[in-house]
Amino acid sequence: MYTLRNWTWFEARLSSISNQILWVDDKPHAQRALQTIGLPSRDRVGQLGFVSNNDRGAKIKIRLGFSENEPKGYAWYIVNDKTVSIPYRAEELYLNLPVWNADLDQSVAVRLEVKILQSGNTTPAYAHTEDITLGTDKDPHWFEKHIPVCSFSKSTGSNNYTLQVKLYKGSVYQDGYAVDFTTEEGPFICSLSPVEGEAGTAVTITGRGFGANQESGKVTFKGVPAREIISWSPTSIIARVPGGATNGDVTVTVEGKGSNGVPFEVKPTDLVFPVRISFVSGENHNMEELNNRKGRIRLGTCATGLYLSVDVQNQYGGYDFWWSFINRTQQGVIEDTSYWLRTQDMVETVDLTGAGFLAKLVSDFKTAYKGDRGCYSQTIDNAQIEGTVSNGRASGTIHWDRHDVNTCTSLDDSLYYNYSFVPDN
Repeated sequence: MYTLRNWTWFEARLSSISNQILWVDDKPHAQRALQTIGLPSRDRVGQLGFVSNNDRGAKIKIRLGFSENEPKGYAWYIVNDKTVSIPYRAEELYLNLPVWNADLDQSVAVRLEVKILQSGNTTPAYAHTEDITLGTDKDPHWFEKHIPVCSFSKSTGSNNYTLQVKLYKGSVYQDGYAVDFTTEEGPFICSLSPVEGEAGTAVTITGRGFGANQESGKVTFKGVPAREIISWSPTSIIARVPGGATNGDVTVTVEGKGSNGVPFEVKPTDLVFPVRISFVSGENHNMEELNNRKGRIRLGTCATGLYLSVDVQNQYGGYDFWWSFINRTQQGVIEDTSYWLRTQDMVETVDLTGAGFLAKLVSDFKTAYKGDRGCYSQTIDNAQIEGTVSNGRASGTIHWDRHDVNTCTSLDDSLYYNYSFVPDN
């Protein structure tokens, strides 16, 4: 196996390292071609293997190694441990092979072909051809190729593949070999589109091993779960960037297996929608003054995620702050000399999609005053701002519902109000 004719000049030049370059069982074979491919093997000149990530994100190599004790004459190794399959996080297959010319009288043009075939499929999953000119200086030509696993890995069919490497002079086969490998099942991300965007952006995740449907699978943006999974297939997922996400890796988890991470840049959300606000209905609110007033809705990002605020134009042409929502959850009690404030499960959320936005407050939020007002409490039951966006212009509604009750006198000062807003120049 891997012997060479015209051995004399190789032996004289490489006697100290000959068995590191060529696998020689017996005497050189008289019919061995003059143009040959050096043996790829772990810890030897000429390499063939995979690059993968481990659970800690460190790079590891899975290398081909030849052994007379293996049924096929070779096996795959991670360091010194044999592995039966290539890890699902493998990123690329790499080849670094010496191509030799034992004809010292003339240079020669050869063609190297690399193919990867999926078991049961006659059409190559990957194919590459390279023309090479070999000189007469006794030095090998080094053929180097890095093949992304995503370029040949299939979402259907067998996980068993065969790598073929063949050397031709003209149409005449000179040398070559074939090795088998099996890929482990698991999620791997090949690409993101887009690779940057604001919260609410729909991101297409292309890869393999995602499974036919989501089930318990999840997508995270630097650890923050995607706000919405729009679609899910074995090779493609569309997920929305969540509020609160920051720059970092997108990962997919399927049946407890976490994928490789692919960087995604979260852009600041700085949107301003000029609007005109109009009163619709209400009770006990004393806010008709806002009827048909200029305003603006602002959306942006903060430490906890998205925020939404509404400003209303004042008599001087400037803007006064009226409503604000932010992604947060609060619990607790605040007390001073005049009142105590109890906040329990107060949740504010701000959502943004390509088609609109929703800011909402759901809470048990009470204020109880001391002294002669000790019977008074206030509860905010529901408040939200909802809008749709079309061609960069926003329209929607504002709703507020608050209960003010004096438990001693049964005086009810509850209020609610509704506004609408439409685009304004």
